[in-house]
Formats: sequence, structure tokens, C-alpha cells
Amino acid sequence: MDLSTLTWSELQVFLLTDCKMSSKRSALQALKSRYNNLQPFFMGREFNRLNFGVFLSELTTKNKAGSYKNKFIAISKHIEKYLEIKYNRPRQLDDYSYFREAPGYDGPILTPEQIEQMATVEVPYKKYCKLINNRNRALIRLLGRTGCRVGEALELKINDLRTEPTHVIFRETKNGTDRKAYIKPDLYEEIKNLPRTGV
Repeated sequence: MDLSTLTWSELQVFLLTDCKMSSKRSALQALKSRYNNLQPFFMGREFNRLNFGVFLSELTTKNKAGSYKNKFIAISKHIEKYLEIKYNRPRQLDDYSYFREAPGYDGPILTPEQIEQMATVEVPYKKYCKLINNRNRALIRLLGRTGCRVGEALELKINDLRTEPTHVIFRETKNGTDRKAYIKPDLYEEIKNLPRTGV
């Protein structure tokens, strides 16, 4: 069976309900992107272990990292589960090995002084200059002081800012859990005082 009959909306429902995947927009977009890369390759090709190996070989010739290929292995295993349930089709990828991932970044990191220097850069925007610079300053300080991801910072709601002691709660982080990060009172006030607009 090829993937021409499997729609994204069908797969999405399965991933959310049966596989308990995150329903965050960014996570769903990443999964959809992987699916959209897989589907054209398997149009007219049987979705099986041999052809999946060919797909991964093509990624290797394009110098894609092991972590990138591992994401396709993971979603392909979920697709196989779906096909097994819907069409009683045996799975072939359960024992497919993941690639060894390169170690994390071990180069130089920014010092607190360098982060503060970045945060204080003023850009002369034509519209809403003060508003945008204040927002960017708060965002850079939040990223630098908590180590959060940009997406996590942008998803914050006013209710995620807490006092006693001052901290923020990042919802549904990369591993699917909420994470508390303590921040200094000055950053708390800076974030709290930002206007709630779409700018």
C-alpha cells in the first residue's frame, strides 16, 4: 500500500488520540511537514521497509543529520501503527534503528553581559519603534535568562507570569510537560508591563 489514500487530517486525528502527540500548533506543523515530505516519495511506491530504507538513503545523500532522519523514522512508525489498525497490515519498522545523533553544541555561549548588550540594541523602526524595541528587549532577556525556546516564549500568556517568587511557566515544552523558570523581579515587571497587542 502506498500513502496516496492517507490524508493528513486522518493521520493527525490518530496522532493526537491514539499516539497522544502534542496538540501545540508548532508540533503539529512539524509533523505535517514530515508527512508532506514522505507522501510524495511513497506515491505509487509500497510503504514498506525496503522503500523506507531508500527514502532514508536519499536523505543521507543530501547530508541530512541523524536527528533529522530520526524524526522521519518516528513518524513512519506511527504511520505503520495507523495502517495496521485500519487495514490489518503488519508492521515492518518496529525494530528500525535510530541514527546516532551528534552531540549537542559545545561551543562558546553568550555571557550575561553579552545577552544584556544584545537586549539594549535599539532599532529605528518606522512604526511602533518604542513598543517593538521594548518587546524585543524583554524577549532577549527572557531567552537569555531562562534558556527557553523562542516558541515557548512567544506562547506565554499573562497567567503564566507568577509572583512569590517571580517565575514563568512554559506550557507543553518540547518534552510535552510544563516547566517553571525563575526570573528576577525586574524582568517580571518588564514582561508584565508590555502591552498586549499583536505587534
